[in-house]
Order: sequence, then C-alpha cells, then structure tokens
Amino acid sequence: RRLGETSSMKLTRDIKEIRKVLLSGRGLDLINTPKWVSDSAQRIYGEHMSLSEYVQRIILDVRVGGDAALVSLTERIEGFHLENIAVPENIMETAYKNISSDLRRSLDTAANRIREFHALCKVDDWHDDNRGYGQKFLPVSSVAAYIPGGTARYPSTVLMTTIPARVAGVQRVSVS
Repeated sequence: RRLGETSSMKLTRDIKEIRKVLLSGRGLDLINTPKWVSDSAQRIYGEHMSLSEYVQRIILDVRVGGDAALVSLTERIEGFHLENIAVPENIMETAYKNISSDLRRSLDTAANRIREFHALCKVDDWHDDNRGYGQKFLPVSSVAAYIPGGTARYPSTVLMTTIPARVAGVQRVSVS
C-alpha cells in the first residue's frame, strides 16, 4: 500500500471470523448448507450432511471406487447412466466439425493466446553450484478439471483450465 492510500482489506486475528469469511466468500456459502444438498445427501447416502461433508464423501467414493464410483454417483445424483467415462474420439471430431468456422477460429485464437501467455509465465529450473541450492519445477502427473455443463456452458473454462496444465508439463488432463 502506498503512503496515504487506504485499504479496503479487513484485518482480523479472530479465527472464527476468518473461518466465516473464508467459507462464505465468492458467492459460495460453505457454512449454511442448502436444503437441496442435505436432501440429496440423504437420498444418496442415507444421512443429511453439510455441503463440505457431502463433497468429501463423494471425493472419497471416487478415490476408492474410481470410474465405477463416477458412473454410480452420476446415476444416483443426476439420474443419468454413463455408458462410458471417456468421450469417444469420433464424437469429439464430429462435434468439432459441426461448430461454425467463426467459433472455431475464435477458440483457436483464444487457445493460442492462453498457451503463449502461460509459456511466458513458466518458471525455469535453476541451481547455484557455488552456494549449493536451487529449484527444480516438476509438473504433477495428472490433473482433473471440472467444467460445468448445466445451462451455461463455457468453452473458455476448458481452455483456461487444461491449457495451463499442458504448458506446465502435465501429461494426463481429465475433464469432467
């Protein structure tokens, strides 16, 4: 902060207040569980849960059960049976060919700009032999990107989550 400027940042040392701010910020209220979440948890797991507990339970199920858990949970939560977790290559090719050329050019331009930007931001390894220390940057082996698919579908979300991972060197990028 520059001298004479005021800050809109609120400072506090009260851990309860900090927790409340962190859990209710950005429009996502993790303190008060919506009724539909609790009802869904009751329907799926046989007990009412907070949003955080529900999400943790789903994560645990998928971690333990893998793709079979994803299929089961999708059917139980969404009422939709997934035949296959991966989208077949021919369906992706057909979808790509069926978008307008203007949209395709726009997406290609955006993808290139995102790729170039993140390539410029990429940090290089370094080592100081005289002092005996340095840093080595290694990508994680895989990442998952959640792309909402409800009433609002944003291809930009796919681009802005998967391209930086690829630029960083992540070999396996999953989208759900």
